Amino acid sequence: MSVISNPIIMMGKPTIKGTRVTVESILERLVAGESEATEAKNSRPPDR
Repeated sequence: MSVISNPIIMMGKPTIKGTRVTVESILERLVAGESEATEAKNSRPPDR
């Protein structure tokens, strides 16, 4: 997974490349107790 920041995607917040999943949302879920494996699976870009 790569992290990008683009001013036209999610107001420039860092996101996972190919998604609109913000790094902030991932960190919030990890702090809440979600596992890293579950988070990686949920944040993966869709297959094309």
